[in-house]
Amino acid sequence: MKKSTKKRLLRGLIALAVLALAILSLSGGRKRRTEAGAQDTPGGVVSAPAASPEAEHWHSWEPVYGQVHREAVTESVWVLDKEAWLEPKEAARARCACLCGFTGSYEQVTEHIRPYKEAWQADPSLENETAMQKHAYDTSKAEDWIVHEAEGHWEEQTVQEAYDGSGVVGYRCSVCGAERPAGA
Repeated sequence: MKKSTKKRLLRGLIALAVLALAILSLSGGRKRRTEAGAQDTPGGVVSAPAASPEAEHWHSWEPVYGQVHREAVTESVWVLDKEAWLEPKEAARARCACLCGFTGSYEQVTEHIRPYKEAWQADPSLENETAMQKHAYDTSKAEDWIVHEAEGHWEEQTVQEAYDGSGVVGYRCSVCGAERPAGA
């Protein structure tokens, strides 16, 4: 046999041995005995040992269903108490002007355009909208306004009420009858 063929055969045997060891380690290999006689299984350590050494087995856990209580789900929600708003400063109140040319204080200009605004709100026709646009006012400078931020608070609101329903309450081995709780 050639030297290169022997090397390939040796590498193949080593790869096969490594694969076999990996399969054994993934499948759990042989069962081990742990402290207090508990049996180590793929599902975890179980406190109830098998009845006798001849009856040792891998546990076959099957779900046990029953009534399960589920708590309410809540979340924090921002509740708006007061919308943001703009307040004209005294300088803006003193020199407010309507687009039609009327000038006066903020209150005077507001009174001047009130009939046009009410007419447009009652009947938003093109004619009333045009009149409203002619009688609008502008104080033109942002620094003439006091900005009041929106006000509100955080509240805990329930998204889903608490309820009792069916669910997994534990597991039972179909072979030996051993039980374990759902969270274990």
